[in-house]
Amino acid sequence: MRFRFVFLSSILIVCFFLNTGTAGRSANNHSYSNLAELKSAIDSAYYTFDKKLLKELLSASDKLSPLAAGKSALYCYEGILAIQLGKIYYNIDTDSAYDYFDQSIDYLNMAYEIRKTAEVAALLSSAYGKKSALSPVRAFYFGYKANHWIHIADTLEKNSPKVFLVAATHLMHTPEAFGGDKSRSESLLKNALTIVKQNKAIDTDEIDWAGKAEIFAYLAQLEILRENKVKAKKYIKKALSIKPDYGFVKYDILPQLNKLK
Repeated sequence: MRFRFVFLSSILIVCFFLNTGTAGRSANNHSYSNLAELKSAIDSAYYTFDKKLLKELLSASDKLSPLAAGKSALYCYEGILAIQLGKIYYNIDTDSAYDYFDQSIDYLNMAYEIRKTAEVAALLSSAYGKKSALSPVRAFYFGYKANHWIHIADTLEKNSPKVFLVAATHLMHTPEAFGGDKSRSESLLKNALTIVKQNKAIDTDEIDWAGKAEIFAYLAQLEILRENKVKAKKYIKKALSIKPDYGFVKYDILPQLNKLK
C-alpha cells in the first residue's frame, strides 16, 4: 500500500494545523539488569504524561547501554521515550520538545543501522514530522524526511498498525491542497484497529504502542480537527475505558475538545 500524500505542507502545519543491579535506575529506585525489565517498565509508562518517570527511564536506558551495546531494541526504546517526552513538552516548552525529538532521531538512526524495521522507520517519520511543526525555517526539509521514512516503513512491512497510525497522523494534519486527506487518515486508523483486534498478543521486544487505546485517541483527534464533538467524545470514552489515565487524552485531547464551540 502506498501512501498517496505529499508532506510538503509542513510549513503550513507549523503555523496553523498542529496543536498537537547497577545497570540503570528508574522511578521507585527500581534497577534494570536487562532489556526485558526495561521494556516492561516502558510499557507501563508509555501512556502516561509523567515527565519525571519518562526522564528516569531514559536515564536508566542510557546506564544500561554497556550491557546492551549494539542492541537495536535499546536504541528504539530510547527513541520512543524521547518522542514521548517531546510530545509532553510540545505545548509547554517548544525548545525542549524540539531537543527531545532531535534526540529521538539520533537514537532511532542507531537502531535502524543495526536492524532495519518498519517500526523504527515509522518512528523516524513521526519524529521528523514533529520537528517540522516546530521549525518554520527547516519545515520543508523535515517534512520531506518524514515522508521519506513513512514510505520506507510501508515498504518494509505491509499492514502494520504502527505504520498506519503514523501515516494517519500526517494525513490528518496536512491541508488537502498539499496532499492531506482526513478520510484516508480515518481509513488507515480503522484498518489499524481491525488488525490490532485480530492479532493475538505475542512475545516480542517491541514496545506496546499503537494499540487500541492509542488508535481511539487519534480517531478522537481526527474528529476534533473535523470539529465533530459527538464523535470525538465517543472515541475519547473508548480510549479511556482501556487506559483510564491516558495522558495524551487527558492533557492534550480533552483540552482541545473543550475549546470547540
